[in-house]
Amino acid sequence: MATSRALLSPNEEAALRRIVLGALREDLRQEHLRRLIALELVKTVNDELSVTEAGMNRYRDLPQPSLPKPPIPRRLKSRTLPF
Repeated sequence: MATSRALLSPNEEAALRRIVLGALREDLRQEHLRRLIALELVKTVNDELSVTEAGMNRYRDLPQPSLPKPPIPRRLKSRTLPF
């Protein structure tokens, strides 16, 4: 099953991102981790998670998460405030 181009669910993509950013095994859902390992995107080295070269390539190809748009400030009436 080891193909780094297999489709990933949004949760699996999020798990891959989290692993690249240093998440611990305990912080991840085990079914997502098992799939990433089966696809050879992630491996275990000395009981720690490590992203493979294919995993890093896949991570770089993931769409960048969109940031929320900043709120539009309400227009305030200009006035002087008493001190």
